Amino acid sequence: MTPVKPSNNQQNCNPISSNCVTWQGPDIACINLQKGDTVSDVTYKLAVELCDLLDQTALDSFDLTCFDPICPKPENFHDLVQFIIDKLCELNGCCSGATPVAMSAGAKSFAASASTSGSCPDCIITVAPCFQYTDQFGNNITTMNIADYAAAIGVRVCTLATQFAGLQTTVSNQGQRITNVETWINNFTTTIPTALSSCLYPNTSIQVTSFCQALESEFCSLRNATGTPASIITAISQQCADLDNTPKLYGSGLMGMIPGWVLQSNYSTAADAINNLWLTVCDLRASVDNILNTCCNDSLTCNSTSVSFGSISIATTNLSVPLLGTTAPGAIDCPSGIALTVSDKFGNTYALSPTPAIVSNLNGAPITVSLGSTAVQYWSDLDIILTYCIENTNNIACTGSISSSFLNPSMLPVLTYNLATPTEIWFEFPNPASVVGVTYFVQLFADDEVTLIDTKSFVNPTTTPLSDVFSPVTTGTDYKIRIGTQVGTYIRYSNFDSVTAP
Repeated sequence: MTPVKPSNNQQNCNPISSNCVTWQGPDIACINLQKGDTVSDVTYKLAVELCDLLDQTALDSFDLTCFDPICPKPENFHDLVQFIIDKLCELNGCCSGATPVAMSAGAKSFAASASTSGSCPDCIITVAPCFQYTDQFGNNITTMNIADYAAAIGVRVCTLATQFAGLQTTVSNQGQRITNVETWINNFTTTIPTALSSCLYPNTSIQVTSFCQALESEFCSLRNATGTPASIITAISQQCADLDNTPKLYGSGLMGMIPGWVLQSNYSTAADAINNLWLTVCDLRASVDNILNTCCNDSLTCNSTSVSFGSISIATTNLSVPLLGTTAPGAIDCPSGIALTVSDKFGNTYALSPTPAIVSNLNGAPITVSLGSTAVQYWSDLDIILTYCIENTNNIACTGSISSSFLNPSMLPVLTYNLATPTEIWFEFPNPASVVGVTYFVQLFADDEVTLIDTKSFVNPTTTPLSDVFSPVTTGTDYKIRIGTQVGTYIRYSNFDSVTAP
């Protein structure tokens, strides 16, 4: 049997091969059927026995020409057996008759060479091999009296008929059992088991199929980050040649003598590599620390070098940047590594060129940065960064970086007011940003500086000065007023000014 293909009466059928269903009944020795045989084996053995039985009992396998014309002519195996029995009954009272023939195709060939002796019904005939036997004296009996032979044939035929009926019952039972198995399989629902995850999905039960997919995804991500096992092994093998026997950089002894060191003979994993790397780094650090503390007491050390900004100011377009700090005697500026940049709140940056002198300007004249011809909006708040490099005569360099945010007074224009009208407060202020986009806010608060009464906004104005009116206001009431300037997401407000409505 092979898996079936669903049809109109087999919807949702789960195809199961007969090779996957086994016989669980008792052994049946006569057909060599054993428990554990597949349904394919069972069906085949039953079919072989059935075909052999049908072949043996088929009417066309019997030659009845030795008899007088038979009337009525046997139409089936039952008629044939009945005819033989009738003849046997006749033989009990007369001597007429002829030598019978075998019942199967194999017996036909045997019958062609069979010989008889004596007169019927006591004539002796050589019997078919399946009727031959060994008697109690060990003699191989190959002949029988024709009457006994016919009786034996009748008994064997009846036995075969009984076995055939039993086989039909067995085949029917097996067919029903196969149908039951197929029905059970068709109705079987597979439940996917779950597993409790403690890492990928903490304290969560997840189906093993989803867990396997998630585990594979995480494993691939991990392998992409760490490399394949082959690449890790290659990286591990990059340890310096004969590092075990290389002298330590700090103290005496060999690298292989450092406590915890993994010798080359045992060195094979990423953990071994990381272990030795850290021990090597620690050896390097100890050696460098020893050099800094004992070997290089030159006129300049980084501990005696400091640089900071003084009070930064601006006059028109010239930014004044004073430098404060200390250096050891003999210090000079490095040939490179010095930069001074100024950035406005619009994102424009200017790098001072040529680079400024650091050592000679410490605690002296401020560095002047002219912004008039640059893209930097000199009226904006500014961010100033200085990267410095100072070295001694042995070219040992000390580097650093300092920064400062300069709150430019020009970014918050000065408000002027007119209180001539009792119910209005008129104001005006210059617009230094007429060529770039900014937003100004003029806000009127109550005297508590918390309650906002009104706001006047000026978005990307291109004229100057700018003015507006707060109206109405209450005569004799104290108010607070301030201005704010916004560039992008950056905004700064002025301090409050007090104003009283007339």
